[in-house]
Amino acid sequence: MINAKEEREIVAEALKNRYKKDDKLKELIQNANLFYGRKVMSFATEPADKEFIEKHMLEVVSDQFALGYYIMNEILGDPEFQLDEAAWKLGKGYVRNSVFGLLEAVMQDSDVQWQQSETERNFTKRVSATFYNAYDVMVQLRKDILALGAYYAYIESEKYQEPTEMEHDLVLSTPYDLTFLNPQVFMQGDAVFENLEKWTLFQAEYVKGAQWVGDVQLTKKKRVDGEFENRLEILLSHLLDQNERTDIINQMISKIPAEEHSRTHIQFNLVTDHKSYQL
Repeated sequence: MINAKEEREIVAEALKNRYKKDDKLKELIQNANLFYGRKVMSFATEPADKEFIEKHMLEVVSDQFALGYYIMNEILGDPEFQLDEAAWKLGKGYVRNSVFGLLEAVMQDSDVQWQQSETERNFTKRVSATFYNAYDVMVQLRKDILALGAYYAYIESEKYQEPTEMEHDLVLSTPYDLTFLNPQVFMQGDAVFENLEKWTLFQAEYVKGAQWVGDVQLTKKKRVDGEFENRLEILLSHLLDQNERTDIINQMISKIPAEEHSRTHIQFNLVTDHKSYQL
């Protein structure tokens, strides 16, 4: 009879094989690897430490992802586990933001070690021993990637029914779901009027309880010559790393049609206090 450890290893191996040919899965894991590789690498100064992180990061992310995937499959396969019908029809962004809360609720009486793959545990020990200040980042990595794997298992469940995508004419995102810009930050519609769309950026629930980290506003105005021009205003919190801020700004700019770039004015502000400056 196969034990739990062997089952986890089978799941991990199956995902590694899928990674080689499944472009969506590969992109998801590679984006997480890049995001956290940057965070952990920022603590390293010695060439040997940088080489260690670069060599092992993808394996850490992949194994922790596989653990989250395995745990969610186990939860969903339990005949005593039941969810409301509406939970199976949520948008993918809403599922992704709430899945770690589900994990914690189900596993709250379990040993904390269930959150760690063996690869991630060994990597964290080495990194934390070398860079004491990196401990919090490693704990967050553990939670984020575990949630990411669990999310992927959830949306691949035969019970999950992705909502039909409703039409809209907004430029930056869909108003009907949460849009994740990176493993920790999502964008949510705030206000939509004629030629105006405003979005709020939050950290995911498993980071710091949906803490505000930014606003984005796109305004379209008609000029005297009949052409439209855009004003893209981006307000981001200092809580985000420089790499995160740059990536988010680039993502927002990329949403603007190429033919409108010359007619788009971009304003960016970095703030320490949301209340002191609002779009």
